[in-house]
Amino acid sequence: MPGPASPSTLRQSGLSQYARASLTINKTFFTNPDHSLENISEYSHLWLIWVFHQNTPSAVKAKVSPPRLGGERVGVFSTRSPHRPANIGLTLAKLEKVEGDTVYLSGIDLVDGTPVLDIKPYIPQYDAPHVADLSEDVAEISTQIVEAEDDDDAVEHTEPDTSTQIVDA
Repeated sequence: MPGPASPSTLRQSGLSQYARASLTINKTFFTNPDHSLENISEYSHLWLIWVFHQNTPSAVKAKVSPPRLGGERVGVFSTRSPHRPANIGLTLAKLEKVEGDTVYLSGIDLVDGTPVLDIKPYIPQYDAPHVADLSEDVAEISTQIVEAEDDDDAVEHTEPDTSTQIVDA
């Protein structure tokens, strides 16, 4: 993992592609730790679930002031504050490579010695929110039944769906 915590330690994964780390699976859980990483290189990113092990014990506050809000106080669960009731962190890191029992990551926000509880692959089809599935929206056309001039005959008429707008996020 990166070095010890300091005021410059990243608080959000992905803010710096240059923040790099290596994570080695030890033999505490697996006789052959490298087997646990088989096929993981098929994924571009990994979720890491870990413990905020350097938080000092204190009462967790229901309202906090995250730096991005300039002093505004909001509920802790609407933030990414490290001071949480369960002290559990979640990071989405870019998988650079796998060698044996070690994964090499970038875009990381952990410090050296951070206990990692679990590693899971990032799977866009399941993990990315589907605000609008643009591939389907763009291809989709609305089908309407339009009455033909003659009452006995109905014709299927298709028109592009103009209600969908593609917005550059």
